[in-house]
Amino acid sequence: MKMKTTVFSLLLAVVGSFVKANDAFENVEPAKSYKPVTEHNPLNTIKFTADPGVMVYEDTVYVYGTNDGIRENMGDLPEANDYDRIHTLNLMSSKDLVNWVDHGTLQTGESEGAAKWAHNTWAPAATHKKIDGKDKFFLYFANSGNGIGVLTSDSPTGPFVDPIGDYLISKESPNCADVTWLFDPAVFVDDDGTGYIYFGGGIPGEYDNHPLYKDAPLFEEPKTLRVAKLGDDMISLASEPIVLDAPWPYEDSGIHKADGIYYYTYCTNWNDKSPFGKARIGLMASESPLGPFEFVDTIFNNPGDFFIYDGNNHHTVVQFHDKWYIFYHAEWLNTQVYGEKLGYRTTHVNELPYVDGKFLNATGTLEGVPQLFNVDAFQTQLASLMAWQGGVSTNGVGHTTISYQKGEWTGVSQVDFADGANSVVLTASSPKGAVIRITADDVEGEVIAYVTVPASTELETVTADVDVSGVKNIFFLASDEVIIDTWQFVKADVEGDASVAEDSADEVDAEVDADVDAEDSANEVDAEVDAEVDAAEDSADEVNEEVDADADGEDSAVDNDEKEYSGYLFGHFIGEQTGDEEQIYFAISEDGLHFKDMNNGKPVLVSNVGEKGARDPYLYRSHEGDKFYAIATDLSIYNRGGWKKNAQGYYDPSTTGSPYLVLWESEDLVNWTEPRLIKVAPENAGMAWAPEIIYDEETEENIIFFASSIMDPETKLKAKPNAIYYVATKDFKEFSEPKIFIDCQKDGSENGKEREIIDATVMKIGDYYYSVSKDGDNAENGGIRILRTKTLLNSESWEKVLDLDELGLDLEAAGVDVLDNSTLEGPELFELNKADRTDPEVPEYGIIADRYMAGTGYIPLKTTNIEDRDNSKNSWKVLSDKEYSFDKLKKRHGTILRITKDEIERLKKAYL
Repeated sequence: MKMKTTVFSLLLAVVGSFVKANDAFENVEPAKSYKPVTEHNPLNTIKFTADPGVMVYEDTVYVYGTNDGIRENMGDLPEANDYDRIHTLNLMSSKDLVNWVDHGTLQTGESEGAAKWAHNTWAPAATHKKIDGKDKFFLYFANSGNGIGVLTSDSPTGPFVDPIGDYLISKESPNCADVTWLFDPAVFVDDDGTGYIYFGGGIPGEYDNHPLYKDAPLFEEPKTLRVAKLGDDMISLASEPIVLDAPWPYEDSGIHKADGIYYYTYCTNWNDKSPFGKARIGLMASESPLGPFEFVDTIFNNPGDFFIYDGNNHHTVVQFHDKWYIFYHAEWLNTQVYGEKLGYRTTHVNELPYVDGKFLNATGTLEGVPQLFNVDAFQTQLASLMAWQGGVSTNGVGHTTISYQKGEWTGVSQVDFADGANSVVLTASSPKGAVIRITADDVEGEVIAYVTVPASTELETVTADVDVSGVKNIFFLASDEVIIDTWQFVKADVEGDASVAEDSADEVDAEVDADVDAEDSANEVDAEVDAEVDAAEDSADEVNEEVDADADGEDSAVDNDEKEYSGYLFGHFIGEQTGDEEQIYFAISEDGLHFKDMNNGKPVLVSNVGEKGARDPYLYRSHEGDKFYAIATDLSIYNRGGWKKNAQGYYDPSTTGSPYLVLWESEDLVNWTEPRLIKVAPENAGMAWAPEIIYDEETEENIIFFASSIMDPETKLKAKPNAIYYVATKDFKEFSEPKIFIDCQKDGSENGKEREIIDATVMKIGDYYYSVSKDGDNAENGGIRILRTKTLLNSESWEKVLDLDELGLDLEAAGVDVLDNSTLEGPELFELNKADRTDPEVPEYGIIADRYMAGTGYIPLKTTNIEDRDNSKNSWKVLSDKEYSFDKLKKRHGTILRITKDEIERLKKAYL
């Protein structure tokens, strides 16, 4: 019994220390983060880093960028960025493209910088080259629009020096006097070691009243881009700069090589006549690094197409671990922090598709790219290695440390603890003493350890015990002011642990006789506890019997289906960065609010037919209840090379899309048939999107409804806006001709213009069928609209109930400003199971909508009265992110199917 007592005492001691450490966080509120753990963009949220110049060196990607500002130094609402104050560059690096080491800010210009002659240092480009048997690093920059300078170093993180003390390229350089903006360098070292530099931009006469062009600026062919060969030393020119003749250029040169072809990339201009739209990244190809280059296509839209706010477009394309990536900047973070567009930019990265020797259009997203490698928990890691941050600041350059104030934190993605760690070692200091709380999965997740940092101005090694294994996101939260330099976990020593346990057992055995009284006392306590447990179990049995009896009584008053449902299955897709993301994924929930990803984060259903993509899936239980159907949009944005617009301004997938839907069948939600295509769209349709199915009691048919546009067969332009069509079937083999299901609405628009409608979801509640849809265009006349009808197949009978934005709900916790379709799409209406309702006796419904513009996933609402048009009965509620969880995978347009207990167990067995 002494062993039991000793172990119990040790347990109390450990718990007691945890409780004491936890007290340090009693009044600590984690700092706000503008980047959820499901997102990887922007790369860093504590500073604004623009114009990313990217270099791959060995196994690491280095990003050098214009320092638009450090957030902690900028106040609550800074003045708009005028760019004239920028004379430093930010630097970060990564081995996995998700966790980035913040290497600090390089002093590059003015009196404290390496190039003291330069007032500005903008838009860097970096490369490396072996010179005299040693790797040298070169950092090129623009001094405003006046010329190009160069710095050198023996390390990618510096220190950098100015080897020539002046411009490398200026207005006095040959063939450069007429370059409007002498800036935005790109640099490339070919396989033979020869270096090339690309630069320039601007439109003569656009701003400067150039005497030759002030009345007719040369937007189409300004001839302001240049390319030159660099000297062997990389800090001189080996040839005169020559014109690089690109169509409709503006700025932002880039260069890369793939399969023997040289690709020049640049930002097109903003002129309304440009065939490329606003400031996109154009791609040209050549068999020589000096050209001539031929235009191929655009490969990246303006960031405003993805993140709401337009802005200048600056990029770098690199290959890393056999994939191609595009780094670019956007004003997303700036608008989230300050509430308006002020010109402060942050760097993002997304995959650039390269298929069959062709670069396709990349898509900008907040979710970013998948992590390439796990972080080794047992290697010493810098505290400045971060995927997420709340507050904090960076100290130093190169090898940096992180300063935390009370409530500030950092997070690291996918740290691999293998079979387990039993301790953690930090190098840290704190002027008053502090505690670091280390958690898993989230900054407020499961506690791994509390590490106490004693008061000291010098860095000290501090340790704490842990018990953690597998791969986890980990977070470091500070109770007070503290600096962390490095962290490292220590592997569990099985033999060492065993010997310690044996020693403890020997000590216990020697003392057993002395503890008979303690054992008797413990036995008495055990007997009392057992008695209490037995009594509690008996009481619980009685309660359960009463509950069962009550439930039986209730079941007699409700539908047989209602009593069976115990959970929810969420079918969805996750993105369009790879072909796999546009397939069907499953997540499961037992309360309708907290979902768990299934199948190890891999798709469950994969389409190998049609466009080989399956978006907007809908899961349908047959009316008879003996079969399930999964139906999805036949579309792959990845395989199409991205979203591209036609002459009308419509995206091609909505005008040249597939007329088919993809269909699977199953009897158990686990074993599915091979996918097959069913043709549903009307003649001359531009697409068939976002299908769903509902049973029509009058015709006893399954109604498959979907969004389609009608194209003019001669002009190939859209003749009728998107509306909802349907086909009917009894057996999912033969289908009726398509007809209008819900037509375009005409209210709230100028000159009676029809409001487009897509993404409809329909449910029967009482005597009415209710539709929730994305209705109108992405502007002032758009809304997430609820309609109703008593006659399902009468397209003229639908009438408006409300737009979600008319409810006047408090949206602060929801992460959106409005509930209209400028921010939301893909709504889904579903009924909550009885056990999950606010009041079990009152039917309650969930509506989820995809925050597609923010890229932050679904937002859920609940209502007990879908007809409460102004929420005067308080029947509507928007949930905060603390009330729900959709797990790690970003959920894009999908459906929620209520499932039984047996189905839950079957799905868990198959996919968890």
